[in-house]
Amino acid sequence: MKRLIAALTSSMLLLTFVASTALAQHWEEITTSLPYGPHLVPYFLNSKIGFTYSTGISEASFVQFENYSTPYLSRTTDGGATWSSLTFFDTMGYIITQLCFVSAQHGYASTYSILENFVGQYGGGIFETFDQGDHWKLISKNGNYLGVYAVGSTVFAAKYLGDLYTSNSIGAGPILFSRDDGITWNSITNVSGLSLDASPQFQFIYGNRDSLVATVYYHPVGYASNGNRKYDTYLVFSTDQGQSWQSRAFDQATDWGMTSLHISPHSCDIIRESVNFQDQTADKYLFLKSSPDYRTWSPSIHDETGAWIAGNNCALYLSNAGFDIVGVPLYWSTDGAATWQGLPGGSFNQPNCKEIDDEDWQNISVVGHGAIVYTADMNGNLWKTTDGGDGTLSESTLAPQIAIAHAPFASANDTLDVNLCSPSSLVISYQNIGCSYASFESISIDGLDSNEYTETSTHHRSCEWTPDTTFITLYPKTAGIRNITVHPHFVDDEYNEIDSTVPVTLNVKSGNGASVGLNIYLKPAPILVASGDTIEIPIYLNGTDPEISLSGTTTAQFALTYDPITTLPLDFTTILPGVIETGPISIANGLVSIDLQSASGLTLSGETIIGTLRCVIYLSNTLRTSISLASASIASNDPRCLALSTTADAATIDITGCGDSTLLHYMKNGTMSYSIERISPNPASNTINIMLHNESRVPLHYELTDALGVPRASGSDVTISFQIDIRTLPEGVYYLRIMDPRAGRGSPITRAVAVER
Repeated sequence: MKRLIAALTSSMLLLTFVASTALAQHWEEITTSLPYGPHLVPYFLNSKIGFTYSTGISEASFVQFENYSTPYLSRTTDGGATWSSLTFFDTMGYIITQLCFVSAQHGYASTYSILENFVGQYGGGIFETFDQGDHWKLISKNGNYLGVYAVGSTVFAAKYLGDLYTSNSIGAGPILFSRDDGITWNSITNVSGLSLDASPQFQFIYGNRDSLVATVYYHPVGYASNGNRKYDTYLVFSTDQGQSWQSRAFDQATDWGMTSLHISPHSCDIIRESVNFQDQTADKYLFLKSSPDYRTWSPSIHDETGAWIAGNNCALYLSNAGFDIVGVPLYWSTDGAATWQGLPGGSFNQPNCKEIDDEDWQNISVVGHGAIVYTADMNGNLWKTTDGGDGTLSESTLAPQIAIAHAPFASANDTLDVNLCSPSSLVISYQNIGCSYASFESISIDGLDSNEYTETSTHHRSCEWTPDTTFITLYPKTAGIRNITVHPHFVDDEYNEIDSTVPVTLNVKSGNGASVGLNIYLKPAPILVASGDTIEIPIYLNGTDPEISLSGTTTAQFALTYDPITTLPLDFTTILPGVIETGPISIANGLVSIDLQSASGLTLSGETIIGTLRCVIYLSNTLRTSISLASASIASNDPRCLALSTTADAATIDITGCGDSTLLHYMKNGTMSYSIERISPNPASNTINIMLHNESRVPLHYELTDALGVPRASGSDVTISFQIDIRTLPEGVYYLRIMDPRAGRGSPITRAVAVER
């Protein structure tokens, strides 16, 4: 049965790809001449690529190694029409027990060696291939292995510890795992709810491609009176790819010996098989199904069938070990193992899947998403059907049907309105509504440069079916109509690649907003200066994005809060010459404007000092003042629309040496012959008025010099007040000196005067 697609929001556009139905074919025998033994195992990756090998492991309830034949591995890439022999294991003398591929090229093989107990040679091992079996490398310690399974970055191996020739030995051993491609191996030692025996008796290792890994554990409790060994049997499973393990006890009345498992490739449903000892009339198998957390099991089928189930929820197949010449070769289920029926029989042109000497083996491989079955008969021949065996199924109808939904859109016309000044998101969701999964692998976009979008994808690998989703954030650089095409790339369960396209029209508007956030600020810090000194205060720029790019001409304005009687900003100096060039500084009413010019662009990664603000501290009677940023703005021709915020931190300025020696003498002794009481206005543009404190009314001399010490104005015989004409002086800082012309009559008094234009 097909999965139903989840409801999509009304703003999403749904695209569904449906293929046509193939014609019925029924069964055909595709190999008769290859020198295979009676236990032929087919292992197919998809409808074209497959392998066959012969294993000595047979009878699912008892592991026995017999019917040895020359080791071999064969491969087909055309659905069984032609075969090639892969001779690596022939020359090594190893017999394959299980194959597990994780892509069309990358796979693993577990092997054992029948020579080990004869002459003491090394056993087999776990081998890995990256070229579809042409070459192999050993990644495990030598030893015999019952099976191998890989999921994620972990490889699991079921090791064989029993005696090959002792009938009482089931041969099970520990489950080993490696997360570093075989460099180191560990074993499962901690299982919730279960105390492992000193020599763990695990069976094969099973799993799906999402998260579930499972095995069967046998704990020996002694011998029954009839001489048969009896076991406590547990399902041991992990839903996090082997990071942690849990256990569930099986019903001892119906489970004895080895128990095979079938795990659904798209869920965590498990079908388990066991010999049913409640039915004494025949050696029959009982199949039971359960879902996590596997506390209850419901019967699925009870008959003398084979031990191996293959397929998916749409089509499951089970070989009929009780098959005779007029019976049915396979049972099948199209409702997830709820009910089973025999495939139509009565014809000689169908595989004979009857057990061999009361032994069952893994003789089924199902691909084509449930429609194509490869099965081996009791004579070692391989059979194939491409229509489910009765003409009702086809690979095309069961293939993944990918529903692509993308949002947001104002209407169904696939036009997305994008604002230049803020990132816009495009969401693409992939939903599988067929019998198989197609997992999202990658995405590319035509019509946008790589720096105009980012992509984040969620890959759901859990026991619940959830679609993969990709979130694309757009950063277009230019306004206008942009036609883009999104190319999602998928790989289905059988390693077939599926490519799709999603055309989207972008209506890129200039708009308002902010795609890049910047912060300009001072760092709070005490600054110790003397009167008349200049100070340099660093200005910082920080971006909220990992990388901020300023291109072209950028103008920053920031308002300073400071005491104009004490402090005068002079200029801004860049500390990134060649990257930021500064134009003239403009200071008016406390507003400082700076042009930041960068022809090649400036990239800010986090906090960066862009320059220093240089100020002069006047001679002052105050001991402390401060400078802070009150507000700021930034304008740029960068199309990403910059936004600026200001941190109102203040730089505190501690002033030493306030006033002059006369003032200091007065502060210490309480007496003073003369001092400058007031200069107004300061800053000034036309004239300045000076008021002196001169208790003795002695005639004093004054001199006004520029910052270089060049006299610009002077006079004598001033006592209490006087005026200086400064209309001819250029803008800048000047120093007024008052002195007693009489020799030895005190030190000069100096105060700074600012001239503004």
